[in-house]
Amino acid sequence: MARARRGRVRSPFEVSVAGVTFRSDYPSNVWALSAQLVMGPVPVTLVREPDNEFDNNAIKVVVRDEQVGYIPSSVSKQLAKEIDSGGRWHGVVDRVLMSPNNPEQPGIRIKVFEIEQLERQSC
Repeated sequence: MARARRGRVRSPFEVSVAGVTFRSDYPSNVWALSAQLVMGPVPVTLVREPDNEFDNNAIKVVVRDEQVGYIPSSVSKQLAKEIDSGGRWHGVVDRVLMSPNNPEQPGIRIKVFEIEQLERQSC
């Protein structure tokens, strides 16, 4: 993930969602998400989880009130700081990833935006 000056996270950025395969409804939840993408963009909510037992910088990725995974720890360390200091971030599902070598284990890639930047661009 590229960083802007002063250590801030650059917006927008794309990232693969971590932990997708650990969800109890996997992979059917990802196939359903793939079908929803045909209808248009699918919004993503990013939810801080500071009490996560494995990573106090954890950020859940939620689609339609269902957690699909986490922002990878390599990204969440800096992004968590920005969210904790009042930064507002939003995402959309960019695509469902499928490997020809492992088509039964799809992944999810999202595009993440800083909401303030979106508001400035729309003015």
